[in-house]
Amino acid sequence: MPQTTAQPYLSFKNYLADRYGQSLYRIPIDLDFGCPNRNKDGSGGCTFCSLDGSRAVQTLNQITIEQQIVKAKDFAQSRYDAKSYIAYFQAYTSTFAPLSKQREYYESVIKDPSFKAVSIGTRPDCLSKTVINYLAELNQTIDVWIELGLQTIHDDTLDKINRGHDWACSRDAILRLNDAGLKTAAHVILGLPGETPEHYKQTAETLAQLPIHAVKIHNLHILKNTAMADDYAQDKISVLHPFEYGNHVIDFMRRTPADRPMMRVMTDTSDEQLIAPRWSISKGQFMTWLHTQMQERQVEQGDLVKAIENKALISQLSDKTQSSHNISALMIGSFHAKLMQSQIVQEQRVSDWKILDFHKQSIDEIVAANLDVEFCVSINDPRYSFSEISEGSCDFLLWNTNAIAFDSTYYSGEFLKLAADKLKDEGCVIMCTRDRAVIAIWQQLGFHVYQTMLGNIYSILVTRHKRGDLDQIQGTDISQKQHSSVCVPYHDPDLCWPHSKIIRSREQAIQLRKNI
Repeated sequence: MPQTTAQPYLSFKNYLADRYGQSLYRIPIDLDFGCPNRNKDGSGGCTFCSLDGSRAVQTLNQITIEQQIVKAKDFAQSRYDAKSYIAYFQAYTSTFAPLSKQREYYESVIKDPSFKAVSIGTRPDCLSKTVINYLAELNQTIDVWIELGLQTIHDDTLDKINRGHDWACSRDAILRLNDAGLKTAAHVILGLPGETPEHYKQTAETLAQLPIHAVKIHNLHILKNTAMADDYAQDKISVLHPFEYGNHVIDFMRRTPADRPMMRVMTDTSDEQLIAPRWSISKGQFMTWLHTQMQERQVEQGDLVKAIENKALISQLSDKTQSSHNISALMIGSFHAKLMQSQIVQEQRVSDWKILDFHKQSIDEIVAANLDVEFCVSINDPRYSFSEISEGSCDFLLWNTNAIAFDSTYYSGEFLKLAADKLKDEGCVIMCTRDRAVIAIWQQLGFHVYQTMLGNIYSILVTRHKRGDLDQIQGTDISQKQHSSVCVPYHDPDLCWPHSKIIRSREQAIQLRKNI
């Protein structure tokens, strides 16, 4: 996979840098051509689409094409020191106009030598033979990309979102564009109403077999003044948690050939337009999580395509995730390879474990160090994979994580409450920490906390019932001044915050207490 930076997938940015020897920056241009799926007054259209037809912020309130280009270039130059560009005809349907008008606009823009390529957003049902012939002619002068709004291969969904065309129309457009020598980028939305991971898988695998040259993945956004906004207000549809969406994106990319650049893996919407989802992590934090997950799971774009092509590798398609109904012990994390050999863990007499973590190399080391133990594995962020576990089903939870100073993501009050719900009444928890805030959270949840050791690591054992054989840690009165700071809990309200945000939030809470 040719890339200029270490990424587990081929980004469009790196693809362009490799192709042109420099970075290219998109200049969004609104031709105001409208959409064939809308009425003359602008009503109708796809149920997810807003009245502005996905106009870029830079093009709003700009009357002429020249004004749009100047404003967008000024932004790109000041922020990125940009010198070369792609003209991106984004809003509505950029081939929904007489050919003479299309020719006039496109050719006026590409006279500017700083544009090295054009990208034309359109619909599968708005590509006549005449239009495709012209775009192929234009492609002889400048690189032309056709960004095709497919959204899904499933006709039931296309009908539900009032897309106005079926999958057969999309497939035909892809083949006709390829026959004309044009590069096609497929737009897909994950999270559409009624769709499941199986739908996403089928879309990814179908597109992988077609002559597509790039993929753009969007998470479903509910925008103001759309039909979906009404359905969302009535709880008829829901949106995806960031980790849920991220896992679907990872799987989709793994089923996408490695030589196809990913133009985008999430969408942006202005706060003024967006109803949901309102994620509590930033785009940058989500992208960091996504890259880390893929690297630590040791997966990459296209690896499932290779596995399907090589039947000998079919057994590697599974993450070894099994049903948790018969699993009595959960390990959160996989930081210490030999932690299970400590006396107190051995005393639990556990023969079958489920490991919740995404660090594949560490998991492999644990399995290799405990060959007499049966494991099943959920290679995922434990905060998300906890959803697989039934409430009240676990005898034993073992925290096998890095020190809290380096990774607090599994020590928030919200995550510990979730863990408490998974525990049987007689079950117990062992954690590699004696952090006072963590102890205080367990005590507030009604548990007894005892000092113990995991090898040479100072640890705690947590139970609902008293044990006379261990040294109990007395309850902490957090109203007392000497405990007011050390017992401030770690918070992660949406179970997706990165360590830095959890720590920063706690530090702010501590400072507020000191100021009282």
